[in-house]
Amino acid sequence: MATVDFHCKSSRDRSQTLCGKAFLNEDEDGKTHIHLNLIVPNLPAGPHGFHVHSSGSMVDGCTSMKEHYGSESDLHPNHTGDLGNVFSDSNGHILTDLTLNAPLSDIIGRGLVLHYGEDDRGMGGTEESLRSGNAGERIACGAIVL
Repeated sequence: MATVDFHCKSSRDRSQTLCGKAFLNEDEDGKTHIHLNLIVPNLPAGPHGFHVHSSGSMVDGCTSMKEHYGSESDLHPNHTGDLGNVFSDSNGHILTDLTLNAPLSDIIGRGLVLHYGEDDRGMGGTEESLRSGNAGERIACGAIVL
């Protein structure tokens, strides 16, 4: 089992505070299951892009986590790290379970990132949409660790 401690970007300054956790485990078919529990202050209710990013570095907050995992070889939404959208309630709470079509060992040391906006699933008609889903600012993130 692996875990992720999520750090949320503060709206007042550049600091980050602990705001949630994810638990990851692998099933017998080699897929990774993610149980996500986040509370993000001032997050509007609705869909928000959620992805595995290629780096787990937090040296410069969420921006250090580089591009979506697998995006160097596949367009959005077909790359390995694309988990689509997760949904927050009116209190900024996200509680959900997701499945990634990759073994846990492939993503240890990478990062999970929550974006402010909705992932358009590559249907936005722009190069950025095909690359990242136009989900916008990275507002919460954490490294995937054993």
